[in-house]
Amino acid sequence: MELSVGIATCGRQELLSKVLSDLARQSELPDRIYVAPIDVGNDVGRLDLPEEISGLVNIVEGPKGSSAQRNTILKKTVGSEGIVLFIDDDFVLHADYCRELRKIYAYNPDVVGCAGKVLKDGINSPGITFEDALAIVEGYANVGAEKLRDNGTTYGCNMSFRLETVHKNGIEFDEALPLYGWFEDLDFSAQVAKHGRVVNSSRCVGVHMGHKAGRTSGLRLGYSQVVNPIYMWKKGTMQLVPAVANIARRIVANAIRSIWPEAWVDRRGRTIGNIKGLAHIIVGKEDPRKILEMES
Repeated sequence: MELSVGIATCGRQELLSKVLSDLARQSELPDRIYVAPIDVGNDVGRLDLPEEISGLVNIVEGPKGSSAQRNTILKKTVGSEGIVLFIDDDFVLHADYCRELRKIYAYNPDVVGCAGKVLKDGINSPGITFEDALAIVEGYANVGAEKLRDNGTTYGCNMSFRLETVHKNGIEFDEALPLYGWFEDLDFSAQVAKHGRVVNSSRCVGVHMGHKAGRTSGLRLGYSQVVNPIYMWKKGTMQLVPAVANIARRIVANAIRSIWPEAWVDRRGRTIGNIKGLAHIIVGKEDPRKILEMES
């Protein structure tokens, strides 16, 4: 079962080098690794990688934005068989992740998408250091039989798809969800789920460091939090009730926490973005691409 790893990256050159080098710990190496930066010089630079990894890495260039960068990677997999595994540039895999992932797709021909189990997520905290993330995965005993949960969605920090399903049905990441994307992972997996099972694995595990460098502004993210779910509902990749519930949770959380904001979150910017998004929805002028016109 061929396995391609794809990483869309922006502004995390040092961390990217560590994450790529760490792939050498895999008990079964991937067949190839695609890295899609926004700017090769600033995002990648000169990589000093272990010999067993350096020959697998391919730098691919294209438009910026998480959706566009992942589409650039997908285009490179046309004609390839097996699986593509997308990981964030701040995600650390358990040493057996690739081996366990190959097993899932080989033994379950109806599985077309799979997300791994996140042992710890730094996205809602100041973040987790690479060293701490590595200690967590190295100290985790991956025991017990594989348990696949039919969830129908994937989490973008580590998500995989059967390439035959993706290319045969012309599925792409929606580039109308620009920059950081916000829910582009759910949108993509919802399209894939029309053709088979999209599951969560209990044995493909890792740690999402949740580094803050390279992320979009609070204003832009706040707008996306409100507008993107409505866009997806109209598109048919999200149901109305979950869309509205998700929007409500974000608005309430941002409004309340803006009183005592976390040091690592721009709650005021997100709240303003939420309000702008709601205003556009009310007058029927909402568009995820409007964040490109907003100040960063």
